[in-house]
Amino acid sequence: MTAQGPKAKSIYCQSFIFLLSLSSLQVMGQSTITCGPYGIQRCDSTFQPVEFPAGAVFSFSDCTFIACPAWIFNAGAQVTLSNITFRDAVAEANTLGGNLRFTRSVVVLKNVNFINNSAPDGGAISIGDRSTVSISNAFFEGNKATAASSRGGGDMIIQYSSTVTCKNCSTQNSMSASVGGGFVVSTLSLLTWNGGSCVNNTAIWAGCVMVDGASRVIASNIAFRSASAVAAGAIFLNHESVFNGTNLAFKDVYSTEQAGCFYSFGECTTICTNCTLLHCSTGGFGGTAVTQGGSRIELHNSRILGSVALRYGGGLVALGKSFILLDEDSEIRNAVGAAGAAIANLGAEVTLNNSRIINCTAVDENAGGGAYEGVSGDQGTLYTMNTTILNNTGAFGGAFRCGSKEVLYFGTGTVIDGNTASQHGGAIYAITQSKVRLNASVTISNNHATGSGSYGGAIFTDSLAEIQITGLATARNNTSKFGSFAAIMSPLHKNVFTVIDQLVNVEGSVFVYHSDVAGIMLKNGTMSMLPKVAFSGRASGVFVQNQASLENSVVNFAAAVPDFFVEARDMFGNQVAVSYYQPVIVTVSEVSRGAKILGETTKAILDDKANNVRFSELRIRDAGPFVLQVSAFTATLDLPPGSSWQKFNVTIAVCNPVTERLFVPSSICVPVQNVSKATRYGIVFTAVAVILFTLSNLALLAKHRRLKLIRSNSIRFLAATLLGVFLSLFSIVVQLSPFTHHCQISVALDNIGFSIIFGSLCVKAVRIQVLFDQKRSQKQKVNLAGKYNDNILMGWVFVGCAVMVAFLAAWFTINSPEPVDDISFEMAVTDRCNVANGFGLALTVLRMVIILFTSFLAFQIRNVPSVFNESKFLGFTAYNWFLFSALLNALVEFSIKDPNIAFILRAIAILVPALLTVVLLYSVKLYVCVMDPDAARFVETDKGTSSENLPSKSLNPITAGFGNRSVPHSAKSLH
Repeated sequence: MTAQGPKAKSIYCQSFIFLLSLSSLQVMGQSTITCGPYGIQRCDSTFQPVEFPAGAVFSFSDCTFIACPAWIFNAGAQVTLSNITFRDAVAEANTLGGNLRFTRSVVVLKNVNFINNSAPDGGAISIGDRSTVSISNAFFEGNKATAASSRGGGDMIIQYSSTVTCKNCSTQNSMSASVGGGFVVSTLSLLTWNGGSCVNNTAIWAGCVMVDGASRVIASNIAFRSASAVAAGAIFLNHESVFNGTNLAFKDVYSTEQAGCFYSFGECTTICTNCTLLHCSTGGFGGTAVTQGGSRIELHNSRILGSVALRYGGGLVALGKSFILLDEDSEIRNAVGAAGAAIANLGAEVTLNNSRIINCTAVDENAGGGAYEGVSGDQGTLYTMNTTILNNTGAFGGAFRCGSKEVLYFGTGTVIDGNTASQHGGAIYAITQSKVRLNASVTISNNHATGSGSYGGAIFTDSLAEIQITGLATARNNTSKFGSFAAIMSPLHKNVFTVIDQLVNVEGSVFVYHSDVAGIMLKNGTMSMLPKVAFSGRASGVFVQNQASLENSVVNFAAAVPDFFVEARDMFGNQVAVSYYQPVIVTVSEVSRGAKILGETTKAILDDKANNVRFSELRIRDAGPFVLQVSAFTATLDLPPGSSWQKFNVTIAVCNPVTERLFVPSSICVPVQNVSKATRYGIVFTAVAVILFTLSNLALLAKHRRLKLIRSNSIRFLAATLLGVFLSLFSIVVQLSPFTHHCQISVALDNIGFSIIFGSLCVKAVRIQVLFDQKRSQKQKVNLAGKYNDNILMGWVFVGCAVMVAFLAAWFTINSPEPVDDISFEMAVTDRCNVANGFGLALTVLRMVIILFTSFLAFQIRNVPSVFNESKFLGFTAYNWFLFSALLNALVEFSIKDPNIAFILRAIAILVPALLTVVLLYSVKLYVCVMDPDAARFVETDKGTSSENLPSKSLNPITAGFGNRSVPHSAKSLH
């Protein structure tokens, strides 16, 4: 081989001729090469690669080679390089090693630097064919392996059973267009790397180290920072290779598609002891590591912190019969992934022993598993022991989400605490034939499913998933809307929910979605195994709340079936909350004879607030025994196999409709004890007597209508008041027989009469007060021909009567009063005119208000000078109506049970105030008119009780009407 340069020499050595562009060369069994001036040797394009002979022994030191071709050492060479720097070299195409190429050589490199060199593979060094290389204090920077889809190794490629020891070796800013941005170790080779770093290297696969072909890497005390790749940002293992690392630190290592730091594929083994992996991330799956194809990753006393994957497996991913082990106080904390934030398992085996997964978050709203997700595969498994799963979050399964025949074994010392699911399964979400085993002393506490319709505060199972609890398992303080401990949504199959023994200490509630599953639990004693757990489920039927009181009840043929409430219940006998989004529609039917049921409704929807529905006023027109059935549309119910609707027996009894009524509590016919004829006739005769007395007053009023005493009190209002009294009294007379139309007429007469009486009294009292106020203030007289004349005031009375008539018309149209049977506590049946409804109550209150208002007006005019103290008589009249009409009626309604006494007191409530009204407002005046007409003719009364102009002086009623029959002043003097 030929080389040209200054001071070139031609040397014959072991039959080879070398032309070296070196400053000196000695051949005496070994060669010693030294640099040119200033320890720098710069090569140009005229220089060719230098190939040393087989078995050569060379030692180089203290030189910097710039842009020089590669040195090639063949079999048997023994090479020592120290204090050497190689930089800016560019190797030829299809070659390996931009600076050094060793084949079956023994090499020692000390204090060497390789900067900005490039080659198709092995940008700086190529080591092959069972070479043994010892490197210490080496620095690689900016080297490149430029061949795509090739063997790679931006800094160094080690292959073909070679052994390399690298102490304090660092690489940075190096890259590979294929694999291994720093080093490639392949084909049964071994790299022992102690001390150093890999910073900011890049590759398609393995930003720092590619281990392939059953090779091994033993690394310790290495820092990996900011390395990146499409896959395996730091280290990639392939084909039965092994990576064993101790005291390694990874930070900000990234891959665009998968495996942020590690990728182990094809029955490889990655072991990391005392390792810290900080902020490893990927744009795909496996934020820290991926193991696949029978490979395994073991982390001993290691930490994965802040790892992120945009897809599943924010921390670790295991695929296809591979294996993950975390033990010796290892931890995954603050990992983030779309699903399986800490670990995603696709048909592999994962073991957590004496380890922790804390504060990890699965962010996909349609996925879950803050700590672990079994994505898919063939019976992936998880084993835990002495492991803590704490404060993780996910949508479905705050800690664990498993499906596709996944199996979860939670062993001794496992603590699952404080995890949260935004949907279902605060701790565990298991579906698709997966199996969950809670063994030994497992504790599941403080987990929460927080969705508005969430199921399973601790555990959720569906789609043929199974759960088995045994040993000393403990669960407490878990929360969810349905099933604070567990929601069993799986349909019936073997081992859907199994409790092996009674040593479990589980608290909370279990929600069972399918009624047939609930039936099995009731049958096999599962509930007795969990005495602190409340079981509930979906509505499995509708039930009558008060069936015991309805069963075998006897109802009068004219009466309604007693009211009853229907609710939805689950298999465990609990009332079930209903929703109008999934309504439960209930129907009542007669099933023994097909009889038609009459009433307000025989179909209704369960109320979503009371969670029941009331059936009332149901009637059957035929007599005899009947069977009523309560059923529901099955769309929103989960009827258990062989279930039947609830039924109860009702007998429609025939009591004599004339002489007796059915008393429901005792199912007996009670004799009717209506108001006796004697009582009715007696009261009616009394009312007629009062009517006659009133008519006599009316006749005398007409006779003496021209006397000043009568005229001054407004003949129109006196006549109107008497008309109201007549109507009230006639309301008693029409009650001689208890027919419906008599009841209605009685109510109408009573209330219209009341309106006329108090309408007249009110307008009269108002006019008196106005006149008296004007007189007391010595103002101008009120014009009685204006708004206070008789015609206008009487018009207001008619208006009040019209309002009352309109109210009565509405009442009679909507809910007319009618006689009703009322069974008293004394087993007596009476007929009363029923006014106990909203209209009757409103009218009673209105009458009390009018009476009190009239009393108030009477009080206001108490000091008005008036013959016979008419203001006081008005007050007494209002008081009597209040006392008798209001209070006595209330007493009768709520306290008096005897029909005769009740009828008498109701009559007295009208008779007494009506009679006193006539006496106070008419009889006293008419007495004076009859006994002393002169006094009545010239009596001087207060102006304003009528529209007459009267003298100003007043007459004392006592002297004028009841003792002194002489007129104290002559008619002339009165004028």
